[in-house]
Amino acid sequence: FASIKLASTLKDKSLPPDVFRNQPLCMDQFKALFGSCRIPRTDKDVVEVYPDSAHVAVLSRNQFYFFQALWPDGSVAVDEYDVARIVRAIDLDSSGRQSSVA
Repeated sequence: FASIKLASTLKDKSLPPDVFRNQPLCMDQFKALFGSCRIPRTDKDVVEVYPDSAHVAVLSRNQFYFFQALWPDGSVAVDEYDVARIVRAIDLDSSGRQSSVA
């Protein structure tokens, strides 16, 4: 859940920069923390960044799942309880067990 909140603060540009010896550090690399993926190429891989991404992808037992974590405005769309329920449901689904989660 902390990562989702961090992604939200990066989207709305409210994260203050890290400071070292009273100098703010460059935060440009943080743009590639979320909504990004590495795409393999024959000569060298590239990182693609999708700034409008608002979901979380989960890989469980060789199956991909995703859920919306941010609203279109960048605010957090789920709370800790929601994330726990979603991850529990993904675990149950990927294991083939029946879920009692509504």
